[in-house]
Amino acid sequence: MEIMTRDEALRFLAQGSRTGKLATASASGSPHVAPVWFVVDGEDLVFTTGPDSVKGRHLRANSRAA
Repeated sequence: MEIMTRDEALRFLAQGSRTGKLATASASGSPHVAPVWFVVDGEDLVFTTGPDSVKGRHLRANSRAA
């Protein structure tokens, strides 16, 4: 399998419906996967979530995500 360059990956992410799955974990390690709708802004993927959503709580407790 060929590996994409960073530029190729950003172009790929900027096309189509722009939906993905965000995996987060709570401070205790409990996993959660949720759909997210995003836009590409330069080299950043931007999405919104409410501060009291599971994603929001998990990201505040443990900023690692996939």
